[in-house]
Formats: sequence, C-alpha cells, structure tokens
Amino acid sequence: MARRYRKKTDWHRLRSITEDSLNASGIFPVSVSVDGKIEWIESGLYHDNYRFWIVAPALPKEWQDRSLLLRLSSQMRPLRSKSESARYLVREAQTLQALKDAAFAFETPELICMVKSDAGQPVGLVENWVWGMPLPFYKDSIHADIIIPTIAAVAAAVHHLLPGKFSHLPAFPDSRAHILKELDSLPPALFREYPAAQAAREWILTRLPANRPTAVLHGDLLPQNINCGENKGDWKIAVIDWEFAEIGDPAYDLAIVTRGDRKLAGKNNGLKHLVAEYRQAGGMDLTVSDVRVHELLLLMKWLLESDQGHRRGLTEGHSPDHYAGRLESLLRRTAKE
Repeated sequence: MARRYRKKTDWHRLRSITEDSLNASGIFPVSVSVDGKIEWIESGLYHDNYRFWIVAPALPKEWQDRSLLLRLSSQMRPLRSKSESARYLVREAQTLQALKDAAFAFETPELICMVKSDAGQPVGLVENWVWGMPLPFYKDSIHADIIIPTIAAVAAAVHHLLPGKFSHLPAFPDSRAHILKELDSLPPALFREYPAAQAAREWILTRLPANRPTAVLHGDLLPQNINCGENKGDWKIAVIDWEFAEIGDPAYDLAIVTRGDRKLAGKNNGLKHLVAEYRQAGGMDLTVSDVRVHELLLLMKWLLESDQGHRRGLTEGHSPDHYAGRLESLLRRTAKE
C-alpha cells in the first residue's frame, strides 16, 4: 500500500542522476534530458516511484511521448543497508531482462537502465511505464469477477517459467526446504510466548510436502502489482514490481495474496476460489492446505515483528495480540477443512 509522501526531495540531484544514467546507458543515439518535471507517483516500502518523459533534438520516434518510470530506492525504512538495496536493484534488473528473454505470457516492465548515484552506486531503475489500472480498481466494477481468475492466471504463468533462465535468483532446492527455512527463521522464544505460534508450528510440521518441486515466484503477487485494462477490445494484463522474485514453493505466491483472510476480492472462502482458479489455469497441483502453511508462516512472522516492536516501545501497527488472535482463528478454520 502506498504511503503519503513526506520526504524532502532534492529534485535537482534526482534529475541530474536520472539524465546522467540515461545518457550513459548507450540506448539513445542523442543526448536526452528530462522533459519538464519529474512527477512523484507513490512510495512503497522500499521505493519512491516517479513518472517522467524525455526530450532531445531528433529524438527517435519510439521515444517521443513515451512515459518512463523511475523506481528509486528509499531509505525511509532502515531495514536495508544501501549496499543491500543496491543488490535488490541489480537482481530486479536481471529479472526483468530474464522475463523479456523468456517470452513471459503477460506484459512486464522493460528495463531501460540502472540509475546510479554520483558515487556510482545503484540507487534506482528506469523502466517503461506499464499501461493499465491496478487490479483492485475493478473491485466494485462490472469487472469484479475477473480479479481472482486474473491473479490465478498470472500465478500459473509465473510458476511455469523455466527456473534455469533465472539462475541469478535465490533458490531453495525444493518446497520442503523453503518451508523449513521460514520456520527455522522464527526464534524459539516466539513459540514459548505464544501458544498459537507453537500450535501453528506443529500443524505445519505434519504437512511438509514430500517432493513438490520449486518454481519461479513473483514474491509479492498482490493485486496492486497486476495492471489490467481493455484496449481495442482485448483485455490486457501486465505484472509489475518483481523485486522479491525467487525460486521456491509455489504455494507461497498464493499465500501472499490471501494472507489468511477469509475474503478475497469480496468473495468468502477466497483461498478456495483462488486455488481452484489457479489449477484450472494450469498451475501446479496445490491444495488449500499447502497454501495455509505459508499463511501461518506469514502471520507468525508478523507476530514476531509486532512483538519485537512493542518491546522496543513502538506502537505503530497492530499489537501482538492482534496477530496471535488471527493465528488462532486461522488454525480453527484449518481444523474444519
């Protein structure tokens, strides 16, 4: 979810490093500059997003009036160092190129160039602006029924990408290893402090997959990362924000969508609908229980973050009791499935 923009921006520097990076890319036969102002669009957890156009004498027609997107690393959340942010940017750039080479079924942003600071450190990406409205825009429209099938079709297409073409991504050897790594990342104190977390851990350990293969994952397949729209009679779909792509358990991508909530896009039993649509779209042989594993892991991770924050005196966000209650509720539902 986008947050309100409050950070003071050095617009001159932003313009300067963007133009320098564009011209250093070797893509343009002439020297280009930003046309008018760089327009702030929104800020996510780790990026500030801007829209702009370029201009130059004798600019090739393909670049005229073509809007571009600048995704600039943000340090407003101190969970990443600058070097770690740079690694994520490089990885996302490699993923966008791999998607282009793999002929992915849906449109994805085209990488124009990396943006580097005056010191030569990667600080952002320039991509082409992807047409369409974010999928949640259609929630209360005549197209509301396409939301779940669209997410399912995108997930199935992502999971059919050949992992060998994405060798730059972090990878788990199999889905079981992915689950166990996530479980092992949670400290023993969490299970001692919260009985719901211990019950979730025990439930997960009884449902570890035996031989489910891994797949390329989008890693953040929220509806707002899928753009859609009708164009000349065709329904176009584009998938953006590939920052968290990895190779792991395909059930994880579906859990990121449902997050343990009962409803999805206004439909009760949202996960059941999503799994059915995913399998119909040619996705892997996943069950509701397979996805519940990762829903529980997500809730335990958020419980841990909330617990640690409140111990440090931070009061933003939901309390640990909120997440413990959600865990208990989800466990009750799993017992009935």
